Amino acid sequence: MAGITAYKLRIDDIDTIIKQLKLHNLTQLGEHKNVSLDLSRQILEARL
Repeated sequence: MAGITAYKLRIDDIDTIIKQLKLHNLTQLGEHKNVSLDLSRQILEARL
């Protein structure tokens, strides 16, 4: 199973991911729906 680093994300890719999540109304993620899009962005950026 590949980790997120295997995808070689760039900052532009993260913008696209966040836009797509918002477009599909996936704005509260996680088991308890406590992962916002801002937190999702922070998590993805930390993996760059």
